[in-house]
Amino acid sequence: MCRELEDRNGEAIALRALGDVRYKTHEYGEATRLYEHALTLSREFEDRLGEANSLRDLADTRNRTQDFAEAARLQEQALALYRELADRSSEAGALHALGDLRYTIHEYLEAAQLYEQALALYQELGDRIGEARVLRDLGRTGNATDDYVEATRRYEQVLAVYGELQDRRGEAEVLTSLGYIRMAAGDYPEGARLHEQALALFRELGDLSDEARILRTLGYAQLLLEGSSDTARFHEQALALYRDLGDRENQAQSLCDIDAVRYRARSYPEAVTSYEQAVALYRELGDRKSEADTLRELGDCRYMTDDHLEAITFYEQALVLYRELGNQESETYVRKVLSRCRQRVEG
Repeated sequence: MCRELEDRNGEAIALRALGDVRYKTHEYGEATRLYEHALTLSREFEDRLGEANSLRDLADTRNRTQDFAEAARLQEQALALYRELADRSSEAGALHALGDLRYTIHEYLEAAQLYEQALALYQELGDRIGEARVLRDLGRTGNATDDYVEATRRYEQVLAVYGELQDRRGEAEVLTSLGYIRMAAGDYPEGARLHEQALALFRELGDLSDEARILRTLGYAQLLLEGSSDTARFHEQALALYRDLGDRENQAQSLCDIDAVRYRARSYPEAVTSYEQAVALYRELGDRKSEADTLRELGDCRYMTDDHLEAITFYEQALVLYRELGNQESETYVRKVLSRCRQRVEG
């Protein structure tokens, strides 16, 4: 219909819309072809906004295919056009996207500078959602450069914005980020307190996956707080949720978390039970590295209970896997403990 009416503008819009469909289904080659066709049409009839939008879409597609240099080049062209058109909202979006590109390739200083420019525009426009998004990115940039003071400042700013927007999920995610920062700084009680606030919000939202993730983190935090009795409880709650979700990989990891707690408490028989369940899951998943590590830990448990023959069985299984994986460091460790076990059995 667009072609019959010679509505070239409508045709370009339709091509971009088709490109969006291909982009969403991860057909990036086809999306690129459609966006490039739309770009050609927009340039033919000098539609500067259509040209800018096509360049932006092409940049996003190049980013997805990890052609970051080309993505940046296209996004910068789009940015120049948005500025020429005095389209402040799109200019902010292009600056934000350029910041993301710089962050991806670890150019954190450049990323922060671009985010700051985008932030100023979002604030000028009163775009609170855009402001919140870029503040979070400034927070993660501070975190990536180990500038925890700056990261904390930005996350606290975005937390206030999410509070105003009543974005409970955003609040929960930022509380989680703040909790990780406090833990990285060695302040485990404050980190745990922030994660508990996030946990309450994820529960309110009915998000079982994030609830389980936070429970695991709380388990780690409690493990670092010497003498805490809550560690196993958090990991067991996480395990129950992963079972409800049918998440086999995280079930196995949670079982190993519980094992680590039991091993630390010298409850070796209980640890063996959980480790054996984890090995079975890793085998189902085809995760050879985790299977080998868990078999080695089973050997360690049996060694600590003086069940050296059983320990040898587990260590030998782990050794075979480490050889297959080419993991020389772990293979060397297992060889040493196998030698000790055999000496105990023979002596």
